[in-house]
Amino acid sequence: MNINSLNPVSPVFKGRTLPEFVNCHYINIEHSREHPIFLHKHENRLELYMVLEGEARYFIDDKFYLLQKGDIAVINQGVSHGESPLSNEANSSISIGISNLFIDGMPENCLADGTSDPIIHTRLLSDSISGIFKTIYVFSADMEHLDRTVNSLTTSLVLMVHQGLKSNSKRMIRDDQVSEYTLAKSIQHCLDENYRNDMKLDDIFENLHLSVSYASHIFKKYFNVSPKKYILEHRLGEAQQMLQSSNVSIVEISEKIGFGSPNHFITIFRKYTGCTPRQYQISFQEMKLKDRF
Repeated sequence: MNINSLNPVSPVFKGRTLPEFVNCHYINIEHSREHPIFLHKHENRLELYMVLEGEARYFIDDKFYLLQKGDIAVINQGVSHGESPLSNEANSSISIGISNLFIDGMPENCLADGTSDPIIHTRLLSDSISGIFKTIYVFSADMEHLDRTVNSLTTSLVLMVHQGLKSNSKRMIRDDQVSEYTLAKSIQHCLDENYRNDMKLDDIFENLHLSVSYASHIFKKYFNVSPKKYILEHRLGEAQQMLQSSNVSIVEISEKIGFGSPNHFITIFRKYTGCTPRQYQISFQEMKLKDRF
């Protein structure tokens, strides 16, 4: 269905096209406490993540943010994000995936422009906006009959978030930090491009002409985690996304994200999440059936 004929077109959107709803996930506070979502990224959609209750120490691109009730994180396509696995915070949240988003002057499926923090504090509007997130979540269970409503609500949400980001203050980096920060971002890009591959850090950093020790020092200074741990969390985060959204086998997941053998994948997953991949998958499905507001 072409949803672009169903809504008035805002001048915010380039080419007179409207964004499209992709998916929606709800995580309750118990599941969040037991199974934090590790680093991952989406190559084909924007994500809007809203905290409904509790708190989350959330990593987006190059920085940790403490998100509280009513906060919305705006995660552009291709940007690494996830919860800190060592954090004691727990929260209930809803995340909405959005595609076909074209904003003038921005890459596809991007809302945050990189000059300000990608966080919106809804404050007094928290209950109203969380109501929109919840409505989208509930209605998305019946897209056959409610797709127009879901896509219209999604478009309205994008417009509200876009306006909220415009009012955020700019985040500045001191001049003496620019070169180091740029290098740290280059290292992050190399890790993001290669974390699925079975490569040594020496090989990953070869193109940057950096030693592992120096690259690790610079990276940890700005990202508060070692390159090795960053790769591990990325692999675990992608595994969680695949377990949530598909029936892909453990063998296929372990091969796709660079763990090699399924036994090694299961061992590492259980070590850091406290359960096997299959147990995680069952827990997530049971939570979806239980919690529909």
